[in-house]
Amino acid sequence: MGLYYKLKSDKHSSVLENAEKMEVSIDLDQPGIPERLKLIHLTEEDLKIIKSAQPLVQKYIDKIVKAFYDAILQVQELRDIIEKHSTVERLQKTLRVHLIEMFQGNINKNFVEKRLQIASTHYRIGLEHGWYIGSFQNIQNVLNDILFQEIGRKEEVRIISAAISKILSFEQQIVLEAYENETIRRLNEQYQNGQHDLKEQMVQISEGLVALAEETQASVESLGFNLQKTDEMAIESSREASYAESSAAEGQKKLGILIRDVKMIATRTKEMMETIENLSDSSRQIEDVVLSVKEIADQTNLLALNSAIEAARAGEYGRGFSIVSQEIRKLSEETKKLAGQIQSMLSASGQYNLDVKNSLIQVDSAIHSGLGSAEEAGQSFQQITATVKQSKQTALTVQGHIAELVNTVKEIETASAGVAAAAEKLHNAAGI
Repeated sequence: MGLYYKLKSDKHSSVLENAEKMEVSIDLDQPGIPERLKLIHLTEEDLKIIKSAQPLVQKYIDKIVKAFYDAILQVQELRDIIEKHSTVERLQKTLRVHLIEMFQGNINKNFVEKRLQIASTHYRIGLEHGWYIGSFQNIQNVLNDILFQEIGRKEEVRIISAAISKILSFEQQIVLEAYENETIRRLNEQYQNGQHDLKEQMVQISEGLVALAEETQASVESLGFNLQKTDEMAIESSREASYAESSAAEGQKKLGILIRDVKMIATRTKEMMETIENLSDSSRQIEDVVLSVKEIADQTNLLALNSAIEAARAGEYGRGFSIVSQEIRKLSEETKKLAGQIQSMLSASGQYNLDVKNSLIQVDSAIHSGLGSAEEAGQSFQQITATVKQSKQTALTVQGHIAELVNTVKEIETASAGVAAAAEKLHNAAGI
């Protein structure tokens, strides 16, 4: 303090000399403000020095403002903010008033409210507080240059600069704290809105999950029921395939026996045709013999006739020969008659043989045709049997897959129930 009085008695120390005459005031009751003043040691004596330096600020205000904005406009981001929300001329005018008011030596409610308004504006336009601090550093540098230029004495400059540094620091504290409070308030507001939106979304999602889980569970139950029916149908299909396989095998076996019997009949028919052919040959031979017998009978009858004639010529001596000749004639005629009957019978028998032969030929043709059809049917039965076996295997495979699918559906059903329970808990939690 001794140095302060020593310096203010110097003839070049007009700022410090005038400082003692200045009327200043600190009138604040906002919570935390007095503590901040004590922290930076900002007193009424400092305010007197600051107010005493106000004429210098007014004298060089244009230089201070120009230096301030020349530095700012070199940063493209800051230039974009200015061009978006205002103009350089308007901001220069506002800064002039603001700096001069800062050096009036009064710290009161109005002083603080203006700084709070500045903080709100900075937040609204998106100006980061780092740029704000750097800008005020430029102001302090320019003011220091002015003090050295106007006063020159380092110690006096140091005292004045320290007082200015305190008011600038106090200003920055108020603005930065308000900026931070506004940021926290906005963040808290966003948090509250986000929390509210999150709760609504959680409720909507949980309700959707519950509905989806219920629908899924209902669908799974329906699917499980249908799969159970399908599994039963697959089992029945497998059972029917087994029965069809057994029936096809049995039919193929019987068809094989039928083919064997038909082949045997064909063989017997062929043998019968050969026998009939042999019988026809024998009949022809017998007929030849009968013809021979008829010829012999005719010759015998002629001989008997001749014998009778000769016996008649012999008279009484030839009577015995006449009787014998008559008997021989009778026998010859009977023989011829029997030979004729035999020939008639042989003719009828030959016709019968021919009819039988024709019938056997038709039977043989039918047998060969039926045998071909039977063999084709046998091949068809083999294909049917193979197809039935494949169908049975496919049915068994399908049955296995369905069983696995049923187990999977049961697991999904259990999981859906778990999702529904979790969604219900989420819904309850969101409603808190």
